[in-house]
Amino acid sequence: MEPEFPCSFHDLIRCSIARRTGRIPPISRAVASRGLAIDVDTPAFIDRLPDEASPLMVAEAIEYRLAHPADREVIEVLRVDYLERKSPRVYAQELLAVLASQ
Repeated sequence: MEPEFPCSFHDLIRCSIARRTGRIPPISRAVASRGLAIDVDTPAFIDRLPDEASPLMVAEAIEYRLAHPADREVIEVLRVDYLERKSPRVYAQELLAVLASQ
């Protein structure tokens, strides 16, 4: 039986460098390359893999996470914090601070 994922593939890839405020789905079965995770500053519940991860490494990481799910309450706290830190409001405030210091 295949696991059911509460989000579509499109939702999972929306969080990119170009869309830093993109949605992080409230799931515990997420993996990303280390470089991407650093670029978008993913929350701790996103498992980081080497940038050169093989398909087998990705499958093993997903299999491990399915067998050892993270606490959903912890994930929700981290997800909400991430969305707040990456919100357009916070981005605008940080941009204005940089411009004001020039």
